[in-house]
Amino acid sequence: MIRLYQRLHYGFLIGFTMLVFRLLTRFTLVGRENVPPHGPLIVISNHLHYSDTGLVPASVGRKTHYLAKTEITEHPLAGFLAKNFGAIPLDRTGLANRETIGAVLDLLSTDHVVGMFPEGTRSRSGGMRRARPGAALLAVRSNAPILPVAVTGTEKFRWRTILWERPVIRVVIGAPFSLPLIEGTLDREQRQALADIMMQRVADLLPEAYQGHYRPKAGAETESPS
Repeated sequence: MIRLYQRLHYGFLIGFTMLVFRLLTRFTLVGRENVPPHGPLIVISNHLHYSDTGLVPASVGRKTHYLAKTEITEHPLAGFLAKNFGAIPLDRTGLANRETIGAVLDLLSTDHVVGMFPEGTRSRSGGMRRARPGAALLAVRSNAPILPVAVTGTEKFRWRTILWERPVIRVVIGAPFSLPLIEGTLDREQRQALADIMMQRVADLLPEAYQGHYRPKAGAETESPS
């Protein structure tokens, strides 16, 4: 009964999210056909606005469990919404990472979808930040396919002005890919290199102004997209 309630609540929130974006913004979704209909999947995306946590899974169309920092999941209102969006608490200090990794690997072993923002937090400039090295760990341990998703325009999503501004928001879903197999324990440098490979796939789907650290020959965040 509880699981049925959770599925219904999740479905309502996802449906409401997509309705809001389609009615209140100039929204475009590209590449939905790239989403595998079954099997384990890791969804990665750039991160511009808190609404990305609802927009990306709504665009993908499969129930997605998102890694979310504990500050959000423990907040009375934000935590309620996050948990109903399938959030998995992540302690960024590292104290509970082993437990979190175990929970995520269990989900991926049973053909679920797990989403993450490898940058670790929202970009303040609009340009991509460099991925955190830990982002590659789950992909390597689970060997699950990775689905790159690029989001533009959500940094302009503001409730106070959305009715007359109607920002242009675009979600592009790329083709799934897998990381190269590496045997043995990964050191930090290897994890960072793999995380960069992951986020380069996202950057390739973005306009240059949003690529930030992954902009060709840039190596640093760009100014806010105009």
